[in-house]
Amino acid sequence: MSLMLLSQVALRARRIRVVLNWENADLDLDLILVVHGNGGVDPASVYAIHFATPVGPDGAIRHLGRTDAAVVTERAEIDLDTLHAEGDQVVLSLSASGGRLVDAPGVRLRLVDADDDCELLRIDVAAGPGDVVHVPGELHRRRDGWYYRTVGFGFADGLAGLGSRYAVRIDDALYRRRSAAAEPAGPREEPLGQGREQDRSQSRDQSPDRTSPDRERSRGQRQGGGIAPLGDVKLLPGARTAIGIPQSEITAELTWKRRDKDLDLYALYIDRTGRAGVCYYRNQGSLRRPPHICLTTGDRHRGRETIVIASPQAFRHILICAYSAVENGVGSFRGFHAVVQVDDHAGSVVQTPLYHRNSSSYWVAIARIDLSGEEEAVIEHVETYSHSRSERRPVLHADGTFTMDAGPVEFKTR
Repeated sequence: MSLMLLSQVALRARRIRVVLNWENADLDLDLILVVHGNGGVDPASVYAIHFATPVGPDGAIRHLGRTDAAVVTERAEIDLDTLHAEGDQVVLSLSASGGRLVDAPGVRLRLVDADDDCELLRIDVAAGPGDVVHVPGELHRRRDGWYYRTVGFGFADGLAGLGSRYAVRIDDALYRRRSAAAEPAGPREEPLGQGREQDRSQSRDQSPDRTSPDRERSRGQRQGGGIAPLGDVKLLPGARTAIGIPQSEITAELTWKRRDKDLDLYALYIDRTGRAGVCYYRNQGSLRRPPHICLTTGDRHRGRETIVIASPQAFRHILICAYSAVENGVGSFRGFHAVVQVDDHAGSVVQTPLYHRNSSSYWVAIARIDLSGEEEAVIEHVETYSHSRSERRPVLHADGTFTMDAGPVEFKTR
């Protein structure tokens, strides 16, 4: 679920993890949580949690640190049940060092249930052109529980403006010292993500033979025992590419532009033991327990569903499919602008759009992920449609091949 301006949503989870991602670049971001309460009258009820002050006085909010990669991840965790009674507002703010928020590439902010790792909200970060600090939203307490509420304003004067607005002191000298300490003493080496724009332009014109695993390995040379990030890649029909198998999650996101239609994302899988399974809206799975794959986001009005593969090493093969129920009426998946995007959150984003018009099929297999190798995952564009008006689900076999119209019948009603 994604939130637009002026919207709010109830939070049923009691432990919330705030996850900030952005693409590694010269611009540095920081996640700062400001606890505000009792109308701001009691100074003891106001404090800020960030990298230099990682734990609040009651231990309810903790900054969990940063993971540096091609995509940087910074996390914090909030235990709503143990937050002191005066703390009825938790402000989520992003601070940029060395520039403005709008200059930061690939910024994403999410709320995740800390108990089962399922995504609760994906928050739109719409910073103003001059914002050095931006407040996308806040958690606030009401009598009936906790809610997330979109805020959407920023400060051109940075941390000073944030501190003045919420009556909290944040020493921006800490950020300046950290940025200075991070600068290398000698000549800078070319960063791993250098040349991303070149990669993007190449990917628009690539042919199937250029996106074979061998070609991608030559384009993204192995670094430190792994495959260098690909940047943004768009696959043509039948093309494939290879990414390094990440130690953390892979996400597969289905998006479509016909908001009056409701598509469903399916992941058919074969795990390392050879067991077959399926993850979809009736069997959403789990991230912390087997099968370690979960449908975490479904938002018809935004035209998006997301499946998270929490432990890629636990699988051999995954087939990403989409289903269009009879109630959608006549129309092709391509006409809905359906696209599957596979993201390893380490600098490789692989898009598998649809190229063929087929107005009579309820099923399409879009992308196949081969995780049977030791070091790399192969993503293949497999655009294949079911027979006309067939409701039978595809079947994924143990060797990674698949058969359309061979599984159980899938009916869906409103």
